[in-house]
Parts: sequence; structure tokens; C-alpha cells
Amino acid sequence: MSSPADGELFRAPIFHTPRNPFLETGALQTFEDGALVIIGGRIAAMGDYAAIRAQHPQIGRASCR
Repeated sequence: MSSPADGELFRAPIFHTPRNPFLETGALQTFEDGALVIIGGRIAAMGDYAAIRAQHPQIGRASCR
């Protein structure tokens, strides 16, 4: 199991707007089974859980589903 110093991986549905939704269509991104990785207090990765889990297998998981 990893510690917060090693990073944290949160599994939950994710909705975010990486682009301005008032200026661009399709600006909202959603991941029904999403993952968010925090390393050193900063977002290190975000996206589909399976893809993010494969990129960060050493980090423990906290489910927020």
C-alpha cells in the first residue's frame, strides 16, 4: 500500500471542463469510471480509471463511488 507522499489515486465519476463551455461545444469531459491522481499535492493525472490505473500501478486506491 502506498502513502499520500507516494501519491493518491481516487476512483469516482469525474466531470470537468478543460475548455471554456461558453465558447466551445463539447467542452465538458465526463468519465463514468474515472480516476484522479494526486502527487505532491498536485493533480498528476486524470481520466478513465483503467488507463490511469495502468499508468500508476504503484499507487494505492481510494474509492469515492
